[in-house]
Amino acid sequence: LINVVAISSTIGAFAAITNTGSVIAWGYSGYGGVVPSTLTGNVIAIASTGYAFAALKSDGSVVTWGDSDFGGDSSNVSNLLVDVISIASTEVAFAALKRDGSVVTWGNILGGGDSSSVSNSLNGGIISISSTSGAFAALKSDGSVVTWGNLSANPIPTSGLSGEIIAIASTGYAFAAFKQNTVPTHVPIEVNLNIEVTANGEIQILSGSVPLVDNVVIANVSLPVECLYDKSANIGRLTFATTHYRDWE
Repeated sequence: LINVVAISSTIGAFAAITNTGSVIAWGYSGYGGVVPSTLTGNVIAIASTGYAFAALKSDGSVVTWGDSDFGGDSSNVSNLLVDVISIASTEVAFAALKRDGSVVTWGNILGGGDSSSVSNSLNGGIISISSTSGAFAALKSDGSVVTWGNLSANPIPTSGLSGEIIAIASTGYAFAAFKQNTVPTHVPIEVNLNIEVTANGEIQILSGSVPLVDNVVIANVSLPVECLYDKSANIGRLTFATTHYRDWE
């Protein structure tokens, strides 16, 4: 194995892409250990389920191999697998994103291979696809999200996903949607307090208070950055620097 630029795997095999676009596979043949004769080169990426591989070629076509029940057989959608720009996968199914923003799926129907229930929402406008072990979540250009697959094991909330989503992350069993209006920004605030020191050494605030920003009390106040204290008069002034996190607007 030389000149390898990327390696993918199923549960029983590996597939490596070389710098010439050719593919080398090894491992259990039933799970993708043997490269099909139709895969002759120009491969730019390989996605995998637990049991099959899907190779994306530079011309936007896709070649699949491995267990036919879990994504290795894409013959039912082969005429649709053109102009593909990326491929996502669950443990048992694939989802290909096409240049026109539409999505093509194949593989086990219980793990995302059947997207017929949301097909009208996947015919354009998709900009990215995320996945868990059994479900897909497609982000649309209008900030909405389309989900399908084993949602009983990967429940998707019906509220809060109508728009303003800018990215989706996932674990094996859950999704997290990143909304535009929750990107934290820092608002520096200066807090000035006039104080005196009591007989027992405690600081007492004479005037000044912690301000409200967006109706939220600023709680994370740092150590004083300036302390002016007149011991003879027993009065002083503390200046704090703090940072408030607010929604991105």
